Amino acid sequence: MRATRVRARVTGQGRLSRRDSGQSTVSRSHPSGDDSRLALNALASILSEPVQITWQSVTEGIFHTAQLRPDGMIRVSDGTSFDEPGQAARHCEPAKSVDGWDVWRFGADGPSLYESLEELIAAAERSPRRPGRPVRSRRQGH
Repeated sequence: MRATRVRARVTGQGRLSRRDSGQSTVSRSHPSGDDSRLALNALASILSEPVQITWQSVTEGIFHTAQLRPDGMIRVSDGTSFDEPGQAARHCEPAKSVDGWDVWRFGADGPSLYESLEELIAAAERSPRRPGRPVRSRRQGH
């Protein structure tokens, strides 16, 4: 997923390509690198306070909690902060090769970070906006 696509989908800026069916073209691969940081910031920007996220796998004996903060950082239980879900997951379980967007959830049975990002993008696409007018962010102070 390109950074411009994440930005266009979540903030309303830029152009979205459409398929003949009228549906937005969406890459189903998870964000990585700078795109991951941008996507995590977009997801966190709707928070007014830190929210607990959980990585739990009963079959593997894994249970970790962290906080997703409004500034887009994930703070794990030992106090270390990360700006990308995969980094936080690797820090908690160095021997595991997992996608942080899938393992971190809002509650043990809640949506994953990636599912929540998809919901945010879908809501932004449904929201009526005037072309060329970006959504104001609380961070911009407007």
